Amino acid sequence: MKSVARNIPKLQALSWTWGFILLTGIMVPFLKDRGLNLAEIYFVQATFAITMSICEIPTGYFSDMIGRKGTLVWAGIFKGIGGTILAAGHGFASVLIAYILLGIANSLLSGTDISLLYESLPASENRKREQAIATSYMFGYLSLATATILGGRLALSSLSIAAWVNALTAWFSLFIAMFLVEPETHRTRLRKTWSHFKQEVLEVGHQLFRKRTPARLFVYFTVFYSFATAISMYTFQTRWVSLGVALSTMSILTASLSLTGAMGGKFLPSITKRLSKRMTILILSLLPILAFLGALSSNLIVVFFSALLIECVRALLGITFIDRINSEVGNELRATTNSIISFASRIFIAAVAPLWGYAAERYSLELALPVLASVYGAVFIYFAVVYGKEVLNQKDSDNASYPAA
Repeated sequence: MKSVARNIPKLQALSWTWGFILLTGIMVPFLKDRGLNLAEIYFVQATFAITMSICEIPTGYFSDMIGRKGTLVWAGIFKGIGGTILAAGHGFASVLIAYILLGIANSLLSGTDISLLYESLPASENRKREQAIATSYMFGYLSLATATILGGRLALSSLSIAAWVNALTAWFSLFIAMFLVEPETHRTRLRKTWSHFKQEVLEVGHQLFRKRTPARLFVYFTVFYSFATAISMYTFQTRWVSLGVALSTMSILTASLSLTGAMGGKFLPSITKRLSKRMTILILSLLPILAFLGALSSNLIVVFFSALLIECVRALLGITFIDRINSEVGNELRATTNSIISFASRIFIAAVAPLWGYAAERYSLELALPVLASVYGAVFIYFAVVYGKEVLNQKDSDNASYPAA
């Protein structure tokens, strides 16, 4: 168990290297420099989501079958290749290919890292598991903040230099993954055949989406509100560009958002422990409405704080909600479970992102953002008031022992 426990700092290091993306703070200017317009940028994002949707469940089951370490090694390989093509290419086609490869990489990582983290700690140590997730989340955002500032500084000299340094660091995750240890409890699982795939995926899907439990509400919220976090970077960077924000300032703003995410990873578990499930869901439901309406402001400070609200949504989904769901899942199909949730989220993003990109390009963000805020307002009324009241009033078997979320 001691050797497996060493996976925890390695996984946290992997979170750091995976989040070290120098182009994050300047992605919209970079892609425009590569010849893409706003509609094409959102189409690329949708393709990224579609790629992850197609690969999500197979890669989750792949992880359950061949092992966590091997899956994360392949994730590092695809990330490195994708980052290299993004730096070397120019034009819509090369960016699209790069994002497809990066989508495969992220689908291989998705669910597998969390699964390995859970399997590297005893089941009796729930609080340590939650804290380990929060720490990994914090490291990822601290890394992103550091890379964003560095990327902004490099972009002052050349966007191409920033892209090539980003390509180099994209290979670091592969190096970390090679030193992970496969849990002994998982090795017995590797003897199962692929013939169980359909039956077990359907079983997990039923547990997540059809069985009427409070956990299902957390799954629904994770899927729907992932769209708000998915479009936030491009949306707010587009607003900053329209307000005349310089590249260096934009990278600092994006880094500040990442630092907020890191702080959320550090303190969120202790905060949500003091909140009821209903209050947590009410807060999550209101944040995107306030954020998208605030993005309409011509005041940079207001727009920035609106973007901070989306980071709070991201932290709630990435720590509190995911931990809540994973606490009810067994080790054998944990990666498949996480992948099914990610699959549903990516399908939703892939379906709606092109429409959002078209609306933003055709009618402008000033007209599109109020409509988006209204949609989240309508969903807030249904989920938080109607559906949430019915489900959350049911008694949870783990309410006494699990932190309120």
